[in-house]
Amino acid sequence: MEIERVWMGLPSHPDYYRDFPKAKLQKRLRDGLAGFARDVRRNGMVLHPAFRSLLENNLANKDRIDYLRKLGKQPIAYLARGKAKESSTFKNIKIRVLAPEPDVSVYYTTSARERALTTALAAVGTGHEKQVRGGDEGFDWDFPAVARAGAAERGGISASDFERLRRAIREHGVTAARFIDKAQNNTSLCLLIEAAGKRLLLPGDAELESWEMIEKKCASELEPVDFLKVAHHGSHNGTPLQLLDRLLPVKRKAHAQVLVSTKQQVYGTKNPVPDGSLLKELRSRCHKLVTTDGAAGTAVALSL
Repeated sequence: MEIERVWMGLPSHPDYYRDFPKAKLQKRLRDGLAGFARDVRRNGMVLHPAFRSLLENNLANKDRIDYLRKLGKQPIAYLARGKAKESSTFKNIKIRVLAPEPDVSVYYTTSARERALTTALAAVGTGHEKQVRGGDEGFDWDFPAVARAGAAERGGISASDFERLRRAIREHGVTAARFIDKAQNNTSLCLLIEAAGKRLLLPGDAELESWEMIEKKCASELEPVDFLKVAHHGSHNGTPLQLLDRLLPVKRKAHAQVLVSTKQQVYGTKNPVPDGSLLKELRSRCHKLVTTDGAAGTAVALSL
């Protein structure tokens, strides 16, 4: 396959954190996870398979991005909502970037709970100064002692609540791993393509925070689509059900097709991927639903 130009989300730009310093928390957490992974290997620790997969996927991301950067003949197009003139790239094809937002810090500061989490992580996480201990039964992720955060640094939560949150983070490093995984998912490119009278929506790994911003900033674009690639592999937090009446109205079922890029019974225990209730809802709104492993439909190809 010969690739003319690679399109990537703006957060993949080499100078991204310089231009958007509020998003540096994501980089700090990723660096912290890398240090944690090194300690795990050095100490011969055994992690839960689901957490190990989460950790490896996050840390492999940089290598994959570096690989993609070398594929195209033309310079990479780094895209974000409102930051690209992508519509003129192809004749008779209109492409709009609905996400990510240029400054992705908006995705992990939208709720009081997440503001508290980012505040606590910023206060106690200092790069690679992490220590781990434990064995087959589990692990602790210890942060170095730091001065108590003042009221301003706590993001408005009480000192006692802040300390409880701080202890939870110290004792459960998986919290930070899941947090950074969510932050990275919400940097996905979300593309709306219009061609030959059809509307195709490709939202990548977008989670609910990204959809919330799309609904706020691009409400006029959330109209019925002919093809939907389901976000985040059909995860329960990848598709806001309240938007399906706008994207896949039941009355247009005969015109809509859906693709879920997923693998059954591999990811998630508490919230399996893909989510069964979501697949059931999607089937009621399209005439063909296909998964990449063939488990949710008889067809393996889509035609528009």
